[in-house]
Amino acid sequence: FKDCIISSHFDHEENILLKKSILGKNVTIKKNSSINRSILMDNITIHEKCVIQNSIICDNVVIEENCKLIDCIIKENSVIQKNSVHEKETLPLFIS
Repeated sequence: FKDCIISSHFDHEENILLKKSILGKNVTIKKNSSINRSILMDNITIHEKCVIQNSIICDNVVIEENCKLIDCIIKENSVIQKNSVHEKETLPLFIS
C-alpha cells in the first residue's frame, strides 16, 4: 500500500489497489477494488470491484459491489447501492 495511513482493524481481500489514502478503524475492502487519494473514516465496508477516487467516506458506510465514486462525499450511516456511479456528488441527497 503506497503512501497510506492505516488505523487499526484493517481487513482486505486479494487484488486491491490502495494509494495515497487514509483509513480509519474497522475498514474492510473486498477483492478487486481500488482506493486512491481518499479518506475512509471508521466502520466502512467496500465490496468487490469498487473504484473510489478523491473521495471522503464518513463513518458507518457500506458501498456495495461494482460502484464507482469519483470526487464524492458519502455521509455517515449510508449505503451506496450496487452498480452505482457517482461523480462530484454528496450522498445521500435529502430534499425537503
